[in-house]
Amino acid sequence: MKKCFVFLLISFVYVPRLLADDGAFNAYGNTIFPLHETVVQLKKEKLDLVKKGDTLYVNIYFEFYNPGPEKELLVGFVTPPAWNGMLSMNERNHPQIKEFTVNVNGSDLSYEVYRIDSSGFKIHDSTVRGNDFIYSFKTKFPHGKSIIKHSYSYLCGSGVYIDKSFYYRLTTGTLWANHEIEDFELNINMGKDVNFFLPYSFNRTKTNWRVVGVGKLSVDSISVDPERFFAGPAMRMAYMRSGYIQYKERHFKPANDLFFGIFASEIEFRKPGKIKRQK
Repeated sequence: MKKCFVFLLISFVYVPRLLADDGAFNAYGNTIFPLHETVVQLKKEKLDLVKKGDTLYVNIYFEFYNPGPEKELLVGFVTPPAWNGMLSMNERNHPQIKEFTVNVNGSDLSYEVYRIDSSGFKIHDSTVRGNDFIYSFKTKFPHGKSIIKHSYSYLCGSGVYIDKSFYYRLTTGTLWANHEIEDFELNINMGKDVNFFLPYSFNRTKTNWRVVGVGKLSVDSISVDPERFFAGPAMRMAYMRSGYIQYKERHFKPANDLFFGIFASEIEFRKPGKIKRQK
């Protein structure tokens, strides 16, 4: 059999479940859990992702708005231990995030990192497991605008059919008071002369990806190789000679998270758009 489908490919690849967009949490005793914030709104997010080798470098800019009096929240995100066939067991038992920073309104903040099953914390959430890690910090949101910036890097996932894969959780952004990211911008730089796949949609409508530089996007799902077929509208393919892919959206309400990467084998795109690897 020489046919393969997207859902089969994804089932063979490690996909980290990064709760990367800042979310509000609450804690009672030894229990910590995601909180649906009812006052503070997420107004803007700018997400810059740059791949260098097997590592993705992440820079995030958030603008929040608090219409009421000053409020203190426990903010954080969850990341699983690193998983890659080339890593040792000791490496797999540590967070794959490195050089994580928190800056709130111009001041660097300290944060706590816990392995959930050894910290006393229990998270009532189906996306979180006992060997995951939580990065958490307390911060005050004064009346008006607050700016939070993060930067970190993490190692790519890999699998049988996918050489490099990256995952970023966007849906956490809908848990703030306005249930959306009012002004969203995403920039993905995968390097030069590279083919890679991107989501077709975040919320049941075709994502309006934009090429910034020299490159091309497939219009829809595509045939490859040419006897293999990757089914459905789950992904689009991109070729970038130089530059990056961009997505901007107002009133962004992602129902799906960001999953993108590079296939393990060389792929020649047959249709639509006749995207070809640069020789």
